[in-house]
Amino acid sequence: PLAPIHLSEALLAFAALCGPRVPRTVVIEDLHWADPLTVSTVGHLIERASTSSIAFIITSRGGAANIEALDRWQALPGFVSIPLAALEADAVRDLLVSCLGDEPPAALVAAMETAEGVPLFVEELLAAYQASGALRNKKHEWIFNRIGEPIPQSVKLSVSTRLKELSATERESSRDCGDPR
Repeated sequence: PLAPIHLSEALLAFAALCGPRVPRTVVIEDLHWADPLTVSTVGHLIERASTSSIAFIITSRGGAANIEALDRWQALPGFVSIPLAALEADAVRDLLVSCLGDEPPAALVAAMETAEGVPLFVEELLAAYQASGALRNKKHEWIFNRIGEPIPQSVKLSVSTRLKELSATERESSRDCGDPR
């Protein structure tokens, strides 16, 4: 893999090909999910491009570990940070209507509180409820019978991938944390 400095230098060289007077915008979504190497690469790119005609738009949810980096970059010219707040209950309901194409059952809307207003989690939880059969469409009406909390497949895969990156001792410690006994 390319080191952060090499990758950011390559991106800057690519941007320079567009011409010196052409304004450019770099959009980076969901920085809160980024690993430290990605944050380092983005930081190097932002710092090197601070005197160019490149505007950076970066979205990140509050409380993210990368918030310190956002604070450092905020003072640089061309940098715009858009903090993402959790969706309000009405917006979650609207998202469900958009996904389902119809009014969701009230119990489903209430169950979505576990998603804490994060659109990705709302959509993934909705898909998990549909896959488990807890949410189904019967004669053009959505029926919801909540049976526990399904864990979306994408979340299982993400956790599994991250656990594989841990040492054997760290994996064993994480098992102890999840065991209620």
